[in-house]
Amino acid sequence: MTNKILIIEDELAILENLIEIITTFGYDVIAADNGNEGIKLAIENAPDLIICDILMPGINGLDVLKKLQENEITASIPFIFLTAKADKPSIRYGMELGADDYLTKPFTPNQLQKAIETRLRKKEQTFEAMNKKIDILKSSLATSLPHEFRTPLNGILASSEFLIKYYDNLPIEDIKQLHLNIHNSASRLHRHIVNFLLYSEINILKNQTDLEKNEQNSPPMYLPSDIAYAVFYKYAVMNNRYEDLHFLSKGSNYINVKQEHFYKICEELADNAFKFSEKGTPIEVSLDSNNNKLIMKIKDFGRGMTYKQIKEISAYTQFDRNLYEQQGLGLGLAIVIKLCNYYGGEFAINSVPNSFTEIEIKFKTI
Repeated sequence: MTNKILIIEDELAILENLIEIITTFGYDVIAADNGNEGIKLAIENAPDLIICDILMPGINGLDVLKKLQENEITASIPFIFLTAKADKPSIRYGMELGADDYLTKPFTPNQLQKAIETRLRKKEQTFEAMNKKIDILKSSLATSLPHEFRTPLNGILASSEFLIKYYDNLPIEDIKQLHLNIHNSASRLHRHIVNFLLYSEINILKNQTDLEKNEQNSPPMYLPSDIAYAVFYKYAVMNNRYEDLHFLSKGSNYINVKQEHFYKICEELADNAFKFSEKGTPIEVSLDSNNNKLIMKIKDFGRGMTYKQIKEISAYTQFDRNLYEQQGLGLGLAIVIKLCNYYGGEFAINSVPNSFTEIEIKFKTI
């Protein structure tokens, strides 16, 4: 299929010249002589590339780019600016908005062709990378979802069936153990369902307006340090690693994050820290308020992650699942990152394989 290119240029002579040149390159061309018409054509046609003049009356090129970046249909379309002079402030601002390249008039047909080919090639590479991630996600879903829902359910069914058949002849200790097995399996299944629903909920929340967010987020009435300590203490006890927990709080002010969401952040970070490190190695947790920000750091000395794994953190993806037997859908860090983004927080991770992982989270204090 031939690539479609949209040209937005207010000077008719230049517009006609561009149409003729780009058509000879073998591309389909659509054209607009003003910003409003260009925006309309971009949304209606979803071209593969947009070439737009910066200096135009009415809606200029920068405004066109802004409008298109706000629309899901056009936000990812490669964008090349045309400018009559090297207007560095405008060019820099345009690149910050999301423009991919710019050409300074006058330019040669060869320069134009190279710019077009480069942007279309990068778009194709991005598309291929996205498809690869989708394939990985499909594969991960196909293997992890059935396993992670069926395994705890099988545990519940097996233990309960055993109780029904042999209850009268079982020692009390065996009965207690079977009840504990049912409880643990049900808790595991419950957590998977909660995480799955929460991940979907966050995707809905991120599309809310600021007004809707403010209406829903009433001022919190908890201290983050209290929540963090309660969660990490709980996981230390659950994993029989209370002596490994090193918790330090230098004070934590209120943050504008719902209590259940901050609890979930701490829960996922605690679960990962204890799950991916060995008993006898420390789990270091610290909270501090500095420069109107709450800073929470969690460091474990376990498996660690490669730079590539950190870059590819996403939902339903577990790294090296074929090498390590582990539970979970791979939603934990994805949920933490999404919640941080939703509340305007900061998330950073530093890790060295087979050495340590340190996660730092920052939220504005109120």
